[in-house]
Amino acid sequence: MKRAREGRAGFTMIELIASIVIMGIISAISINILVKVYRHYVIVRELSKLNIKTETILSILASKLRNRLKNSVIGVECNVTNGDCIAGNVVGFKPIGQITDEERNKYPVLEWIETDGYGRIGEWNDSYGNLYPGWSGFIDLRQTTYTQKSDPCQNYWTIVTPYSDPQVEQEILGSFFQQWGVKGANDIFGNWLVAVVFGGPGGRGTLSSDFNSSYGYYGNYAEQVYMVTNINGDRWTLCRPNVSDTERQIRQNVKIFQDYYLVKGGGAIVPVATGNGEFNLTYFFNYFPWLGQKYTDGNSTIVGDHVTFFQFKEEDGNLRLYLCITTDNVDLKEYNLTVCKEKVVF
Repeated sequence: MKRAREGRAGFTMIELIASIVIMGIISAISINILVKVYRHYVIVRELSKLNIKTETILSILASKLRNRLKNSVIGVECNVTNGDCIAGNVVGFKPIGQITDEERNKYPVLEWIETDGYGRIGEWNDSYGNLYPGWSGFIDLRQTTYTQKSDPCQNYWTIVTPYSDPQVEQEILGSFFQQWGVKGANDIFGNWLVAVVFGGPGGRGTLSSDFNSSYGYYGNYAEQVYMVTNINGDRWTLCRPNVSDTERQIRQNVKIFQDYYLVKGGGAIVPVATGNGEFNLTYFFNYFPWLGQKYTDGNSTIVGDHVTFFQFKEEDGNLRLYLCITTDNVDLKEYNLTVCKEKVVF
């Protein structure tokens, strides 16, 4: 009787084995659930990082493009995969508004002429008192004069731009160029590192009848770019040294508008292939198309990596940018985590 009571109070071998099996199953299920929960957490965290990264890169691009001369924006034709784009081996280019959806992949490089935003804001220095901006963007048309002289320009125009101070422009933009090692930064006007482009009827920058003859892209003429050859306070003398032989003699084709932009070179966003269908977006700046330079002659910096898609188009004068970025986490490559966003730049 005593033995029987003791047997009923303990575990039999079968019950013990069953308990161990059940505990093992529960543990396996729990571990699997925990692994899935953790993996889901890692994926969500990585997607959040990609969202922030994509938005940040688009914001950087937008900040560069807000100072674009709107009528100067072009798409450049080159081959990304074999390195032609980063080498500057350009096949051709088109104004961005003329690129159709069907041929958009042929033009992977976005390029434009940059206006000087900081110089227009100006500065205040107590040693000089209340200074004007470097350039105001306005012309007193009543005081504009024309003079025919000798080469390199033959035709000269003198404008009066109220509330403009070239000394301020030299201090601000000259310091910027000097920091980046641009030659001629000691005299940005005399070395033609800045130029004048008139705003035109829509304030977008004027265009010649042939776009190739507008801003000096890739060895073409720069008929809409005016160099400042002489400065006397707010009285500036302008000329166009790089024009065609026909245009050189035609005064009546020149239209000087009330508004103008002071441009400080070109800017370009160039995709650089890194393999596996990915590339880096590289920003080129501090080069001067009207001096015969292309973007590879300037400074450069990477603004985005692990990019899988970059396109752009123009709608009603506004730029629409499309960007896709994939994860750089090798442990998550199997999930193909990619975030795509778009941004409009006005």
